[in-house]
Amino acid sequence: MPYPVYADGQPASALGGENFAIFESSDNVGCAWDFIAYTQDPSRIVDFYVDLGYLPSRADIAESDAASVWTDDPLMAVFVQEVANARPRGPIENWAGVSEAIQDMLQEALSGQVPPEQAIRTAQQKIDAILAE
Repeated sequence: MPYPVYADGQPASALGGENFAIFESSDNVGCAWDFIAYTQDPSRIVDFYVDLGYLPSRADIAESDAASVWTDDPLMAVFVQEVANARPRGPIENWAGVSEAIQDMLQEALSGQVPPEQAIRTAQQKIDAILAE
């Protein structure tokens, strides 16, 4: 079943959660870049993802023959298909606060604690306040 979308809209899902970061103050920037390049090399990337329990976040990997490690599993295949609709989260300094507001909204609406419209309005107010900081 496809995700519901607005009229004439495109489906979207969130991409991310696992990130590499290199601190500007690091004494080992070159080594860090070498490690990232090593893990993302096409000859290694599938093993890297599988060993860590990740799904492919790159469309070229998700659409390759190597993706059979995920697509042969009907429970995982749907997630691989969503890579085509996935978008990375924006660079928000307080992403944890935004994520918490979204989680609270879903919990309140799905558990029936408040009507969905109210949960959405409350989440929007919380997120607007976070983004205004």
